[in-house]
Amino acid sequence: MTDPGHRSSSVDQGRRLSNADRGRWLSPGRLRSGVETPGDIRRPDQAPSDQIAGIGDTPEPEHRTEHAPTSDAPDIAGIVAVARNGVIGADGDMPWRLKGDLPRLKRLTMGDVLVMGRRTWDSLPGALPGRTSMVLTRSSDWSAPGAHVVHSLDDALARAAELAPGRTVWIFGGGEIYRMAWDLIGRWEVTEVHAEPSGDTTFPGLPADEWAETYRDPQDGFDWVGYRRR
Repeated sequence: MTDPGHRSSSVDQGRRLSNADRGRWLSPGRLRSGVETPGDIRRPDQAPSDQIAGIGDTPEPEHRTEHAPTSDAPDIAGIVAVARNGVIGADGDMPWRLKGDLPRLKRLTMGDVLVMGRRTWDSLPGALPGRTSMVLTRSSDWSAPGAHVVHSLDDALARAAELAPGRTVWIFGGGEIYRMAWDLIGRWEVTEVHAEPSGDTTFPGLPADEWAETYRDPQDGFDWVGYRRR
């Protein structure tokens, strides 16, 4: 996911989507390309063949609560843009450009923390201004200007609390990072794209018995939608 000029990619407890028939992307999809690591990438409760992947540039409706942590636990959110057929990526990029979506991503995440994998970082031209970028990598000697290198999700969350206390932690992709953080994500900001492009990366969806739709903001060719864990 990226700001304008960049290429693409909360811990409330709750669960479900209303109207599962609103988009076929809600059904489990498959990740056909390794995002952070080879092999299956999936939600903890999914069989190995069901996988999770990348992240899209997602906007923010006027009625969104900016920062909603209500306890000592951080607000952990996921962000993704997904087509009707579940596709979220093609050849390491997003197979669409949506007017207004990138500025919304910036508004959503400004001042917050982005947690991403090395490949997601490599898809960007650099650190996104105004945000704290945590890059989770296995490499002990990797570094990049503007990146805070971490080697585990726990490490990322601890550094986020230290460097940006009280700010939302956005799970920014790719697939392995989604998998690691899946049980901690309390809400999603989703751009539901009214198209069925070809692609090599898909999103497994947000099952209706786990996630509740909190708003829907129709745009031209896509909707901005919020989901909160039930």
